[in-house]
Amino acid sequence: MKRLLFLLVLQVLIFPVYAQFSDDFSAGTLSDVWLGDVDRFTVTNEQLQLNHLDAGPSNTSVLYALAPTNSAQETTWSFNLRLDFSPSGSNFGIVYLAADQVPSPGGSWNGYFLRVGGISGSDDALELFRQDGSSSTLLISGTVGAVATDPVMVGVLISRTSAGEWTLEADYNGGEDYDVEGTATDATYGSGLYFGFACRYSSTRNMSFFFDDVLVDPVVVDEDPPLAQSVSSEGSNQIVVQFSEPLADA
Repeated sequence: MKRLLFLLVLQVLIFPVYAQFSDDFSAGTLSDVWLGDVDRFTVTNEQLQLNHLDAGPSNTSVLYALAPTNSAQETTWSFNLRLDFSPSGSNFGIVYLAADQVPSPGGSWNGYFLRVGGISGSDDALELFRQDGSSSTLLISGTVGAVATDPVMVGVLISRTSAGEWTLEADYNGGEDYDVEGTATDATYGSGLYFGFACRYSSTRNMSFFFDDVLVDPVVVDEDPPLAQSVSSEGSNQIVVQFSEPLADA
């Protein structure tokens, strides 16, 4: 009877195929689902805030979480963002929507991301890109100059259909009264593993990035555990195990 009960409980636990990834930071502390430069971020007034106290002249900080998505169902990404400065070529934000590897600016990975600013002059806009290894392709460019303000306050909603039809929507008052900024069709990558944020900034912007109300819907619940594909020895006290997929704390 105990064995039967265990099997029933296990079936209930793995039954959902899809769920949501969300964080409104209302707990007041950074959840342990977030990885990367966690020591450079804090939660202030229930918002995620960059907090790089010993920042130098040019900095990049990345925070990411495991949030697997695929194109079997329509996927939406939504979040609020505030920058307490006018973006420039050296001070801007990036939101990683779906990355097949741990994402980073200038890194090599495949997937999609949104850039907030990063354009010289006063033409800063929301821009949706596809990442192909170490190069990127612009898919949608939002209203020119819409994020060239000081501060930038924007609510963002991005959706992708199963056919790869992307829609970028924004509320430049920081709420959820979205207007369509643009559409595109791209089905190059049907799945991704990671969601996250990147901040590019000078020393004077080291506490000027804020994020809130993150939602990725749906995310894929992995029912299959990673499998060890190879085991090798590196020295007398070190064993290297290669798995079939990234582990949660990669």
